[in-house]
Amino acid sequence: MAGKSGAFVRILMAAALVAAAGLAVAADNPRTPMPKPPKAAKGTECVEPVADMRRNHMIYLEHERDETVHKGIRGRKHSLKGCVECHAVPDPAAKGAATVRPFCAECHRYAAVRIDCFGCHARVPESRAAAAPPMSAPGKSP
Repeated sequence: MAGKSGAFVRILMAAALVAAAGLAVAADNPRTPMPKPPKAAKGTECVEPVADMRRNHMIYLEHERDETVHKGIRGRKHSLKGCVECHAVPDPAAKGAATVRPFCAECHRYAAVRIDCFGCHARVPESRAAAAPPMSAPGKSP
């Protein structure tokens, strides 16, 4: 239980930092360049209003992660898979594979927030691919 409350506190602190960073003020200040993420590749509207998703997407994704990982519930309204289905675009960092990195990175760079989703959620997870030993034939040592 402590892990869940600690994660929730981290989310609230991150939201407060983003608000304190001046996202609301930036719209009033023409010298501050606002992020312009790519448009959704599919669909006409998001599962929530845009302003709500900008402010709360991390809460929705963490809740869905907990439901999926701990309870096996998949295919819900705020799933990462749903985000990818609409927002994936060709990504040079993924050798042209369609990912949501360009979409996510635009605002996350602006807010100086590190995204760690793609260590696991990519066609070839970066950390595991780099750390995996080469495969060898059965019965032969590497």
